[in-house]
Amino acid sequence: MLAACLALVGCGKTDYPDPALGPVVKTGRNAVMPMVEDSRAWPTKVTRKKTPHIRIFATEITQRMRQGLLQKGLFAALPTPESPAAKGVGSEFKVVLNTFSVSQISPNTWVVPHMLFNGLLLPAYTATSLATAGDVDLGGYIFPSNSVATVLKLKVSWLDKGIKSPILERTYQTKVELGAASERTLYKETIELTRQEGLKALDLMVNTVARDPHWVYLDSYRTLAQAQNLIDQASSPAAAPAGRAPHTPTGDVREAKSVPYKMGVQPIPGAPSTSATATKAAPKIMSPREVEAKLAAGSMALGAVHALAFGLQEAKALLDPYFAAEKKVGFVNDLRAQLIGLKYASQLSDKQKITKEEVEKIYDDPAVQRSLVVADLAKRAFDLAADTIGDPQLNSGSGTVQTGLLAKLAGQPRLQQLFLAEADKAVGTSWPLMKAFLQKVESPLVREYLKKRQ
Repeated sequence: MLAACLALVGCGKTDYPDPALGPVVKTGRNAVMPMVEDSRAWPTKVTRKKTPHIRIFATEITQRMRQGLLQKGLFAALPTPESPAAKGVGSEFKVVLNTFSVSQISPNTWVVPHMLFNGLLLPAYTATSLATAGDVDLGGYIFPSNSVATVLKLKVSWLDKGIKSPILERTYQTKVELGAASERTLYKETIELTRQEGLKALDLMVNTVARDPHWVYLDSYRTLAQAQNLIDQASSPAAAPAGRAPHTPTGDVREAKSVPYKMGVQPIPGAPSTSATATKAAPKIMSPREVEAKLAAGSMALGAVHALAFGLQEAKALLDPYFAAEKKVGFVNDLRAQLIGLKYASQLSDKQKITKEEVEKIYDDPAVQRSLVVADLAKRAFDLAADTIGDPQLNSGSGTVQTGLLAKLAGQPRLQQLFLAEADKAVGTSWPLMKAFLQKVESPLVREYLKKRQ
């Protein structure tokens, strides 16, 4: 048993530091900030079990976050909904609190005597468990076998009037480690101590939110939300002109009632066919309003596309704490060779290659983290643009979208790689249209893709 416990502890997860937070973002934006929505579940009656929640509540959390974010400079103003300053402000900064508690995050080396103690005093361990309804582990009550931390998790949303979905929605989690502790310590811990640690966690959360690179691109996320809003409004039933019936395709397409199939019974002459081909839903024919909205959205979304300093796969590899620096060098150089049409990484010039020293330095470079955000924006924009190119109902009117997209992709192999992931979804009647567009992109990467797909 001892050997097994020691082996278990020896194989524990090694903690690697997260990349350093980037610089504080200053958006210069104003938003109404309502009271933080506290979604924690509190007990409805007194129990012996200690509630892990930090005794800091919505009013204080809201005040501290508002003050901290304004001091950091992330936003210019965050008035309450009731204040005169909120009048005329069209944006809202909403915060939902999910977790704010003292939590056991991992076992430590004391888990070995903890387990041995329970085994040696099995009757006492059993009696304690029964007496406390499983709330107290005898070994854990005596030995500090758990590492504990104040854990804070919340979701923030930026909303604009007139746009149904959030412009930007982010979930954050912070931990302030308290070290090793026994269950006895946790039971006797004072409310004042957890308050102090809770305030530290709140301050860390404010710092984390203020340095999130997603806020740098708030305007770009608004552009994407506005583009999607155009489509949603045009597709809603309320968008149809008053007094007109919903659009029905002309021709011999009628509403057919299902005919049950029975073994050995021939279909009735003239009855609707029950074959898979015949019952397959016909493509939805869009109204002129929907066509116009989708084309406008595809063109608008391209405003959210920015040049990438690092490709998506590059950035993910460079920020992976479990990926050895030596392995990262080979992986990233292979990606860079592929992007410019070279067969081997050894064909790259010294200027094009990345070194081990650069890999280690880049780990904390804000430009790498921002590249993940820029890639997310580009993928969402390309999704809307690809819809206009690959849809036969939209392709003929997509000249503006195609021209704008060609300009964004020119000389940007990292963006081209992201768009090819969207192009790969084009099948059936969509593929010839997408292929015709890709043939206009002058790029070794795209030419190689077309060659392989052929």
